[in-house]
Amino acid sequence: MGYSIPRLNPSHALTQNSSFGQTMSNLAKHLLDFHHTKPYLSSILLIGFLVLLLQYSLVVAPILPEKLVAKPKPPTVEEMKVALIMKSYNCKNQEIFQAIMQTFDPVLVATTVALESEFRINAANPSGCRGLMQITSSKLADWRNPTKNIKVGAKYLEEQKLRFKNSEMAIAAYNAGPERVAAYGCVPPFKETQLQIRRTRQIMARAEARLAKNPEAAAKLALELNTPLDLKNNIASNNASN
Repeated sequence: MGYSIPRLNPSHALTQNSSFGQTMSNLAKHLLDFHHTKPYLSSILLIGFLVLLLQYSLVVAPILPEKLVAKPKPPTVEEMKVALIMKSYNCKNQEIFQAIMQTFDPVLVATTVALESEFRINAANPSGCRGLMQITSSKLADWRNPTKNIKVGAKYLEEQKLRFKNSEMAIAAYNAGPERVAAYGCVPPFKETQLQIRRTRQIMARAEARLAKNPEAAAKLALELNTPLDLKNNIASNNASN
């Protein structure tokens, strides 16, 4: 009687890796039970079992870390632009980046944060506006919380864009107030508001130019801001082991 030892397929083993250890453990238990009734046959099966374990340790196990560590997705154009805007203000805060990316228009929101606070979480002015998007404490008590501050500010900015159908008009309404923008029917002729609009164009144009000049660097920057710290550590550990 001949017995063939099954060969282990690495790709199949990889897809089944989550249950592989449990399967081997169960098989070992069954072999021990089988040994009491048919010791000769169980010995042959035990040899096959050991060969499978050997193939696993030599073929599959060495490539598991590389295959199983999740890789971050390539960044979108919006993510790269936001990352570049943040870099202009030396901001590397992942919470700020991820909060901005959850808004209706990340590039417009990032531009507004740059205009209002230059990405300073503790920014405050005498009029009572606070935080990244200069929210009044009456609208948000926890204004130092980046995610909450951006969420509240972005919602208000979105309301202005829906009302005026234009990004620059929305920025003007955010700065000067929607009623003034509505009264003029355009960007009001106030010095500060006009300056905000010019700066808006400059910030967006600079991000666009830097992205076009060096998309690889922009992608790397966005990945660093968008990759959770635990995943960064896993990837770094895997690269070091290889």
